[in-house]
Amino acid sequence: MTPPSLDRGVPRGLPAGLLLVAVVAHLSAAPVSAAGHPGHGSKVVLGTLKEATPTAIVVEVLDPQRGGITRVRVDLQPDTRFRIDKERLTSLDGMIGQRAIVSVDWEDDDRGGQTLRATEVRFTRPKKSTVLCHAGVVTTIAAQGRPSPLA
Repeated sequence: MTPPSLDRGVPRGLPAGLLLVAVVAHLSAAPVSAAGHPGHGSKVVLGTLKEATPTAIVVEVLDPQRGGITRVRVDLQPDTRFRIDKERLTSLDGMIGQRAIVSVDWEDDDRGGQTLRATEVRFTRPKKSTVLCHAGVVTTIAAQGRPSPLA
């Protein structure tokens, strides 16, 4: 015998399985937004570190829409992490000109743009290169495998 509390939820003459199918169908038809709230989010900025101040960095990125290079300002926060590979960095000294991977949180601002705030700034160590000497010509082969003559 079914306990009275469970018996009240199912109308007489309607199989419980059919009711379950109807509820699942109704819930799956409801729209679900995967994009949280409009006006803010997270993304990654990839480019070359061009400037660094105590409050912000400037990263030069390739802009395929404009067909050139754009400079992007990213604000630094007190809890922004800095790393080279997996090691912590305490300073950005010597990192200007290096390839940067910047994880940012962004918000729409009053001017119609976005304010970017860095959560993490990562760098990778340069790959080792091999120097070859053949017939008096010194050539370096970088990690990409492309030879380039040394000046």
